[in-house]
Amino acid sequence: MNSSDFIKSFIANIGVDKSLNTVASYESDLVLLHKFLVTTQKSFQQCTENDLCEYFSQYFLTDKFGFVKIAEATSVRRKISCFRSFFAFLVEQNAVSQNPILEVEIPKKSLNLPFYLTTGEIDELFAYTSSKNTKEGIRNNAIFRILYSSGLRISECVSLQMSDILDSNGKVQKKVIVTGKGNKERIVFFDKETQFALEKYLLIREKYLPNKKNLFVFCSNAKLGHVSREAVFMNLRAVASIVNLSERLSPHKLRHSFATHLYQNGMDLRLLQTLLGHSDISTTEIYTHIKADDIKNTVEKFHPMFQAKK
Repeated sequence: MNSSDFIKSFIANIGVDKSLNTVASYESDLVLLHKFLVTTQKSFQQCTENDLCEYFSQYFLTDKFGFVKIAEATSVRRKISCFRSFFAFLVEQNAVSQNPILEVEIPKKSLNLPFYLTTGEIDELFAYTSSKNTKEGIRNNAIFRILYSSGLRISECVSLQMSDILDSNGKVQKKVIVTGKGNKERIVFFDKETQFALEKYLLIREKYLPNKKNLFVFCSNAKLGHVSREAVFMNLRAVASIVNLSERLSPHKLRHSFATHLYQNGMDLRLLQTLLGHSDISTTEIYTHIKADDIKNTVEKFHPMFQAKK
């Protein structure tokens, strides 16, 4: 088997257990590693620990223009995890005798706190999107509200199907079952405004795909059959610019806002983990910074020593 065949075989092997996004990322990671090895006149079977260290050094220190850059720890962690699984697969296939990446250290997770909108900024966002009665405006309002009201990942949102959101009477449901990472199902909820925004969108949905049957809520002529994540990102950035919200705003930041506001209002961390679809509670614990700020403000407000210094 050549390198491309090994990649295809590995991707087919993990496709059952990994999400579509993870599978796509792993395939991209392996293609990049293969291209690097070609420049050193080596194959996957000849790859050593030194080759992998050299790959990470070259790939993550400069961009395509030659400028120095710093890789995000999460990106490096994913690639190392991918390569470990891939070479373990090659060992099982007797293609290599040992896994060359086992001794490569995985960088610690980033401790960056999540960016989120305030409730006032959320109100500004939806005051604007609700006022837009164009085809694009109605769809944007529905998508943005889903992201904030339910905390769905953008990939989960754009891949929603009509059967996911409608009840037996054809009405938009409040409680929706979605399939997230690792094909795990969970329940999320739409508030009344989101239900209304969806119902309004469904009235003009056929304008996006006239005379064609499509199972996706946010149908499109795109290859996947639904609006792309990139399109939603660009639309949200455009709206954020108009209403003077942060240029850092993205669909994932609406998910962060959803989680932050729930935690601020006292939601249990384990329940929040369930709503977000996190497999590990440590991923959800990033939102505890909110409680830390609340505690600090409370202490400063009521502790006599802090009051005395005012």
